[in-house]
This record gives sequence, C-alpha cells and structure tokens, in this order.
Amino acid sequence: MKTLLIPFFDDDAARSALAHAILIARRFNSHIEGIFIAPSPQIVHGGVGMEMIGSYTTETEKDIQQQAAQAKSCFEEVLAQHDITPGPMRRHAGSVSAGWRDQVNKNSHAIGNDGRVFDLIVVGRGYGHQWTDWNIICESALFETGRPLLITGHRVDNIGDHIAIAWNRSTETARTVALSMPILLDAAKVSVLTLDGWSVPGPDGEQLVSNLLHSGINASLVEIDPDDRSPGQAIVEEATAIGADMLVKGAYTQSRLRQFVFGGATRHILQSADLPVIMAH
Repeated sequence: MKTLLIPFFDDDAARSALAHAILIARRFNSHIEGIFIAPSPQIVHGGVGMEMIGSYTTETEKDIQQQAAQAKSCFEEVLAQHDITPGPMRRHAGSVSAGWRDQVNKNSHAIGNDGRVFDLIVVGRGYGHQWTDWNIICESALFETGRPLLITGHRVDNIGDHIAIAWNRSTETARTVALSMPILLDAAKVSVLTLDGWSVPGPDGEQLVSNLLHSGINASLVEIDPDDRSPGQAIVEEATAIGADMLVKGAYTQSRLRQFVFGGATRHILQSADLPVIMAH
C-alpha cells in the first residue's frame, strides 16, 4: 500500500478520511495524493441565450476554482497537523509523503480513471457537499479502477491492528482479500467472520483461515449466528463486538440493481458501518 488516492473536500468526512490515510501511510511509508472532485456540469434547458449560458459557465468555473483552492488549503492544513510537508512522490521513499493534484476533475466518475494506478483509494463516508454523490464516487472506484477502496467513518483510532474479513466464499471477497494482503500481513490479528446461510459455493472459513495461517497471518475463525439480523447488520455488529478496527469485504456479490431494490450486505455496510471498510469487486 505504497500509493493512496483520496478525493478531498473541506468537510469532516474528508478530514477523517485523510487522517485514516495517514495512519496507513505511516505503516508503509506511502505517498498520499489528494484530488478535488467538482460538480458535474448542469443541463441548461431551452429559452436561455448563449450569452447568458457563457456568463453562467464562467461564474461556475470561478466557483469551482475557489472551492478547489479551499480544499487544497484544508488538505495541507491536516497534513501540517500531522507534521507532513507536501511534496512530490519520491522513489523508494523512507517516510510518508503527500501531494495535491491541481487538475480539477469535473465529475464524480473521474475517480474511476485516476484510481487505476494507486494501491488504495480512500473515501470518507458521506464525502462532499450536496452536489457530490459519494455513492457514485465509491461505485466508480469499485467498478472502474480494479483497485481496493477504503471507506472510512468519522472515528479515527487505530487501523489495521485487528482486521475482520466478512467471508462469504465469493469471487469478489477472494479478490478483496488478495488485494488487502499487505495490510493483512501487517495486522496483529485477523478474524474470519462467517454467517450461517450467507454464502455462495466455495471454500469455507476454515479453509481461508488455514491459508492465511500458512502465509504467516495470525488468523482465526468466528462463526456468527444471524439471529434475525440482516447479513450486513450482523457483520458490522459482530466485527465491532470483537474489537476489529477494520473490515474487509467483497462488494456486490449480488448485482447493484438487486441490492438497490431488495437491499444487501454491501449497501448496508457502505451506508452504516462506522469502522473502516476495505472493499473491491
């Protein structure tokens, strides 16, 4: 996890996400890169003259540039609080570095392009203002980058000391575990959570634990009784109860449409989990 990308705005969610990113960066001597996501262009309906449209666009561009500058200032303020001086990405750096991308991305989908060369994308839950749909940012990162996404809550404590894996035997979760191996190898403890009745055909939790142990990871199995809870609720509550400070879970084993209509563990965890969650699809 040597390079981290973080969409950043001047709000509490982004500040919390950056604080989490710094905790991870200190473990791996990583580089953190902040970017600003601007609102998507508004659709102008008929009846408006081209001169007015041009004036509106100019004013909007000025607002965006001001917001981007404010976000950069906030980003650097948080870095200063953690004694990190902004600078370029360095080869074989032996310490944390961080920089800001001055290019302004014009819509929430841009993260799907920019994130493809980073080891981890970090997004604060509820990031941004009303014009920035953080669900779109998260799903763009999950479906378009091929990289893992870390979603952070507002509480900033330790991260990655005790990691819970929500194991449902799926391809998506297997991929997330593989992408998370640097953090799993660095953890003091890993708990593999399995939930009765919540799985697809594949290796069970004991087999995953066995393979993690062979890799030198201190892993153990935790079997969960759903007890009339939804899978997402049971996973979050049990991960919190055992003291995990991070959750690893595959995203959207069911389709996005099915989860939108009927609900699902991914959607519940995206919206409700307070502990940091690493997801990949």
